[in-house]
Amino acid sequence: MKNIIFSKKLISRSIFGSAFLILAAGSFTMSLLKHSWKRLPAQDFHLPSQNAIIQARTIRISTIPTTPRVDVNNKLIIETNNTVKKMDVLNEILKSKNDNDPRLDQDFNNLSTQTKEAMEREYTQLHLESRNERGTIVFIVGKNLQTNQDFDFLAQVVTEEPCLSLSNCNNSTQDSPHIDGASGIQVTLEYPQIVALKSIENYLDNNSNSPNTDAAIHVLQKALMSKSPMVNHLASSLLTHHKHLQFS
Repeated sequence: MKNIIFSKKLISRSIFGSAFLILAAGSFTMSLLKHSWKRLPAQDFHLPSQNAIIQARTIRISTIPTTPRVDVNNKLIIETNNTVKKMDVLNEILKSKNDNDPRLDQDFNNLSTQTKEAMEREYTQLHLESRNERGTIVFIVGKNLQTNQDFDFLAQVVTEEPCLSLSNCNNSTQDSPHIDGASGIQVTLEYPQIVALKSIENYLDNNSNSPNTDAAIHVLQKALMSKSPMVNHLASSLLTHHKHLQFS
């Protein structure tokens, strides 16, 4: 019991002693700092200037490694501008009705997806009777076949309802050809579809090992569903000619 009491007293004395030493040391330290502060020259304690702070921040920022990035917005603006230019040229050609305009072969190569989408929208906005204009757009898209969307567009073209008359596609008139004929009028009426099939033929002749071969064959198979005998016959002939590419 004495040992326990002694221990507690020892602990208490130790605590009070430590506290006294801490207070004494603190008082001495404060006194020392006070005298030292008075002895230090005032110019050693000036605050950094605003320019120095800005310069330090600049140095820190400049040392941060940066990685190059693609400006997506700028790229989109460039593509949009190119599309607008291409559409302006297209509209000029369509208004002139000049199928031999050299710009058709020179200005519409390697088109972007955005430009082709714009042309496909233009196609749907044209009157059904605008056979030459619609065929021109099919020709341009047909020489830029790259994606499934491109082939889907041609598949839609070849399955359109046949145009019955140049004055009104929905009504047969005296300018309508015989159903089994191959007159110039019939070729004009089926012009967009014929151009689509010829585009597929050209693609298969030059891209037999392309991963899009099946998509091209699919367009020909869809053309077999057309109500136009001319489109049916041409699609059947092309399928026979490229039989070795089917289901490859």
